[in-house]
Amino acid sequence: AIGPDRLIFWGLCALFFALPLATSGVSLAGGLVIAVWLFSGKFFRQREIWLTQSWTKPVILFMLLPWAGLLWAPDLREGLDWASKSHVWLIAFAAVCLTYDQNHLPLFLKSFLAGLVLVAVITLLQYFSIVPIRGHIPSLLESGRITGSLFLVFGMAIVSFEYSRLVTWRDRALHFLVLALFFVTLLVTGGRAGYLALILLLPLIVQQLIGGRHLLVKVGAGLAVLAVIFSFPQVIKRTAEVGQDIASWRQIDPNTSVGVRLHMWEGAVKIFLDNPLLGVGTGGYRKEMKKYGNPRLDPLFHPIDDPHNNFLFMAANFGLAGLFSLGWLFYVFLKKGWRSRTHRGGFAVLAFGLVLIIGGMTGTEIHSFHSAHLFALLMGLPVTPDIDA
Repeated sequence: AIGPDRLIFWGLCALFFALPLATSGVSLAGGLVIAVWLFSGKFFRQREIWLTQSWTKPVILFMLLPWAGLLWAPDLREGLDWASKSHVWLIAFAAVCLTYDQNHLPLFLKSFLAGLVLVAVITLLQYFSIVPIRGHIPSLLESGRITGSLFLVFGMAIVSFEYSRLVTWRDRALHFLVLALFFVTLLVTGGRAGYLALILLLPLIVQQLIGGRHLLVKVGAGLAVLAVIFSFPQVIKRTAEVGQDIASWRQIDPNTSVGVRLHMWEGAVKIFLDNPLLGVGTGGYRKEMKKYGNPRLDPLFHPIDDPHNNFLFMAANFGLAGLFSLGWLFYVFLKKGWRSRTHRGGFAVLAFGLVLIIGGMTGTEIHSFHSAHLFALLMGLPVTPDIDA
């Protein structure tokens, strides 16, 4: 018979693989992991494990705050929709209760990379019109472009870490090809959040790839990569659009990607200043934004769910309590990664934490379906040297 640990292990593998690919796969694998953890009784028998982690208190606070926020939410139905998303953090508790060996973490990360390679190949085939862009085919060119671009940067960081520890030229060549695949795919997607994340994480990635060489060599390599990035037509186009969008916004035309975000951010700040302690309640941002409607805003953009910024989302909905909760969550996550940064698990946590914060400047990635699952997964995985050596 297959025991609970085995089911959770394979559920986590499937979850890592599905994250870059499909929402349905993530839902099924995540649901399996949570169900086995709950109904097998592991959540009760191993309560001393999941209740005593360094991240347990901030995660529980982050989970419960949306439910508490229903008490002052203006729309209970809207609030319940947002509060129900907090169940994803049960995956962290299930993951930390698994009995690990040295084969587990590498297999998890390889599963994620396998899924990312698959969607990257499909995306390039779609870019060159070899494969059609359709709803049932995974793609990083249409919906999910922001999260997908961030996953590509995270994938590059993981591959760079593994590359630095390889010995044979064949293994290095294979990893370099995967790195190049992610790099080229990122450039064609047009995901500006991914571009920014790559530029800011470039020193970290270069250090992993050519660490030990003279500083000037690293600087030269970084500048060379930047030159390639900003010579690519799609990057040039998407970067130029930022200036054009800001110019349009200044001319009182908010109907651009940047213009709508500036409108959302401005509204979130006003909501927070009017409700600084506890915000407007779970899911209250949409209703409250109606007070700050812009008559020039296209009706397509009127039903605004969130401000497309992690911290502004928490500030508007939960005030200072929300900012404290999110800050605490990021602190324990980054601390966990930093302490074990020389090992693959710790480096993965650190890299994703940085990617999540950078991506969260222009998107509410803490509540993005795929990013939230990966956040919870990595929070729950142990990163001690004896596990991820």
